[in-house]
Amino acid sequence: MEKNDKPDKNPDKFLRSLVQVALFFKSELACQKRSVAFFLILCVAVSLVDFICPLLTEQLIDIAVPSKDLSLVLWYSAIIIGSLVVAYGLNLAVIRYAVILKEKAVYGISKKLIRQILAKDPAFFYQYNSADILTRFANDLSRIGDFFYDYVLFSVFYFIISVLFITWLYYLNWILAACICIFLAIHVLVAYVMYRPIIRNAREAQVKNSSQNELILDILHGETEIKVYQQESAFFDRYKQKGKEFCDSQIRAMWVREASWSTLDRLSRITNVMPIILGSVFICYAVAGITVGVMVAFIQIMYYCSRYVSFIAYSSLRGLFTMASIERVNELLTAYPQKELPPVTVEETPDSADIEFRDVTFTYPSGKKIFDHLDLSIRSGEKVAIMAPSGFGKTTFARLLLGLSDPDSGEIFFGGKEIHTIPHHFYLSFFSYVRQDSYLFRLSVQDNIEMGWHMHDDLSFNTLIDQLHIRAIIDALPEKADTVLNVEGLSLSKGQQQRIALARALIRDPQVLVVDEFTSGLDRVTEEQILDDLLGLMKHQTIVCITHSPNVAKRMDRTIMLHAREDGDTGKEPVTGFPGATHQQ
Repeated sequence: MEKNDKPDKNPDKFLRSLVQVALFFKSELACQKRSVAFFLILCVAVSLVDFICPLLTEQLIDIAVPSKDLSLVLWYSAIIIGSLVVAYGLNLAVIRYAVILKEKAVYGISKKLIRQILAKDPAFFYQYNSADILTRFANDLSRIGDFFYDYVLFSVFYFIISVLFITWLYYLNWILAACICIFLAIHVLVAYVMYRPIIRNAREAQVKNSSQNELILDILHGETEIKVYQQESAFFDRYKQKGKEFCDSQIRAMWVREASWSTLDRLSRITNVMPIILGSVFICYAVAGITVGVMVAFIQIMYYCSRYVSFIAYSSLRGLFTMASIERVNELLTAYPQKELPPVTVEETPDSADIEFRDVTFTYPSGKKIFDHLDLSIRSGEKVAIMAPSGFGKTTFARLLLGLSDPDSGEIFFGGKEIHTIPHHFYLSFFSYVRQDSYLFRLSVQDNIEMGWHMHDDLSFNTLIDQLHIRAIIDALPEKADTVLNVEGLSLSKGQQQRIALARALIRDPQVLVVDEFTSGLDRVTEEQILDDLLGLMKHQTIVCITHSPNVAKRMDRTIMLHAREDGDTGKEPVTGFPGATHQQ
């Protein structure tokens, strides 16, 4: 999205929502110039063909019928019916191109959204959970696309037809056309005046509905506490109040909306009969050369024009509910913008795989301080266990080391260089990471493993699965290495999943492997087998093993124990922090 394409914060102006939805897809429509041109050409073509019907109706009534020439009547009738058939075919073409424009525009925005989500800063995924992102991606984007198709594109279509029809009315009889245009202008003015109260009441109903839903969530989430503290009556009384407020506001909103549309409908009917009334008067007084055929032609055209004006007005109101979706999708597009990846220079290349935390402090958004002046170092090739009770920052330590979170203060060095001076994409190329619940994608086993590095071949894949002793596991699957994981009916044990995740990490031959509780939930035998494989393959590389298991820790060269600092403890140990940290050999 371009910066000037953000939705207007004040969509109260008539037709503003239609414009904003069109601007939302502007960049994607610019990529479909040919389809847009065909759509507009077809709109004009339909309008021109539709002219034939009222034009020949006038000729049929004023020329063919008075002459009582049956062949002429049949000729005009055949052309009228033929024009309706051609118009039908052109309408199908208009619908086809409207569908193409809508689907390709939504697809283009979805590609942009996915690309930007993949490039977001890790903090983005703390602010927006996966369910929220999926809702915005699927529901909101679909709602915008449907409105674009149902209302924006066809409002353009109807607007073009109305302009051409009204222009032709002036050619047919400018006096009657001028009189009819006055009524159309009144129609538009009434729609404009009614627009604001409709929006005002709709917004008030939305606010009341949100308040009611918040109370319902409170009741659902706090059902146990409500029962324990015997607050059923109190919460029911609160709901009665909130529910009544929403009910009353919804009644007002629906009444104003339906009364407005009923008014516009009646006004359309009045506008439709005005050619009959004015035409009859003009015929009686022989004014402006009005004939019965001209009057009927005006009736036909006014039927379409008044209906199209009402449709455009209704579209603008429906757009009110789409504006919120635009804002939600734009929020995802603009939050934590992608940082440009600079080229890597020789000066930014680490000298070794040595890791050092210097005076690092980190605090959760909740205010809980995890690290306070943490100092530690890990030598290249060392196998280190990081231990601490639950909630004392083990996973946070991994995120800080990987550059997925930033410390409040202090510095982290890799190979003698502060990690933020190294381009992040280049920095991560030295690491692999295995979580406690590493995710296996809906890809084949081989694709899941080989995504760990872009430089791979069948030889390295086969060698690795033999070294990790998972060939038998893979060969037992329905399609062996081509079996797609995470599909219904396929079940892998926790140990098998972790072995595949470990293979993904090791295929890139990292200098540093960070494993976070990766043996949690495994039985002792499986744990020992995985550790044997891991240590055998990573003899010369660094392993940072975050664990709560003493059995895992004792397999490492050294243990760093993170522990809660005692009150009054002001001494600074060789490795310190909040929680504190001590060495164990």
